[in-house]
Amino acid sequence: MQISVQTDLRQLITDSKKSMSGLKYAYGQLIDLSTWTFNRLIYLTPKSGHTREGERVADTWELKYERYVFLRELEWSILSDNKIIEYLEDGTNEHWIYPKSPGGTLHWIDPKTGKHAFSKGHWVRGIQAVGMIRQTAAELEIKIQKFMTNVETKISN
Repeated sequence: MQISVQTDLRQLITDSKKSMSGLKYAYGQLIDLSTWTFNRLIYLTPKSGHTREGERVADTWELKYERYVFLRELEWSILSDNKIIEYLEDGTNEHWIYPKSPGGTLHWIDPKTGKHAFSKGHWVRGIQAVGMIRQTAAELEIKIQKFMTNVETKISN
């Protein structure tokens, strides 16, 4: 799952050849938006979950700058290829979990008692949808609208 943002400042460049400081401001703001989005997703992703590899799910997000033309274009994505992100975003129904290998056992430490627990498989209540991608995308849309207003104001002055 990912959030992708593609921006092209060429129209602003055409509209305002005179304002290099405005373009530098705009580009800096775009970098700030990408960092804000990345940090917001990490913040909203539950910290208690771990991947099968033992990594915290919130730490599977990756910020990737895909296209970068200084003071002209910036395209970036924030993505995670971890399936758990999809489950956290949309939630799951009650379902049966079982060991990865046939004949294996599930193992965890009970958070209430601190004791080791084992199972050949059992039902779990499912995951409540967190919606961190939808929430971040909605907040980002508002920030981008403010960004465009601020840049247009800066360039026109």
